[in-house]
Amino acid sequence: MQTHGSNISKMGIRIGFYTLFGFIGYFLLMKLLGLVQVPEFRYFNFVILLMGITIGYRKYQHENGKIPFLSGFGLGMMITVISVVLFSAFLFIYLSIFDPHLLVTIKAHAPVMVKESLTPSLASVAILFEGLSSGLIMNFVLIQYYKSTTVNDEYSL
Repeated sequence: MQTHGSNISKMGIRIGFYTLFGFIGYFLLMKLLGLVQVPEFRYFNFVILLMGITIGYRKYQHENGKIPFLSGFGLGMMITVISVVLFSAFLFIYLSIFDPHLLVTIKAHAPVMVKESLTPSLASVAILFEGLSSGLIMNFVLIQYYKSTTVNDEYSL
């Protein structure tokens, strides 16, 4: 029999990877279209993450009927952490090995403060913090809508 926690874990991992594939697919599409150096287009990553978290909440709600606050918040953070950390690692590998010239292009469009110090690791860490912080905020806002309304739901198995 599958436990409540393992159900959330499996769902979080699966949807986290789907969200990661969304990030990578969007990045490669922007690279193909020659738009990867335009920083404003990276805001669509927030939409991809928002969709991933929302799909996770809806799937959980469909299977269980209600979402306890902590369980739902944990699911959303699992989706966020898996997708953002792995996308940050992908970006580091991509900028270090496959397309170091892209970093030169990004530097040309970067603010003056980071032009000289921008490295693949700094770009990856920036994406990591940006993604985790936005995911935390999105999770907190979305769980207010999707959570169950009674206090006792949190403690029931």
